[in-house]
Amino acid sequence: MAATKQIIIGAGERVCLNCNRYQRYMREIDVPGEIYKKMIATNTGYCTALERQRGALCQPCKGFETKENPRS
Repeated sequence: MAATKQIIIGAGERVCLNCNRYQRYMREIDVPGEIYKKMIATNTGYCTALERQRGALCQPCKGFETKENPRS
């Protein structure tokens, strides 16, 4: 079994993952002993602003957009 690592990215960080224009790629994995599959996020995605594949932790472009924080 492969070891997994977890990285926690704060909502205020300027990385592609936190941009509104970034769409994460998902993939299906089998769930042992079950007939359904589970969707998990991959470490890459698609930038609709640049129209190309990007990594989740890449430095964002000049068009970086985030959702407005309702507490601000």
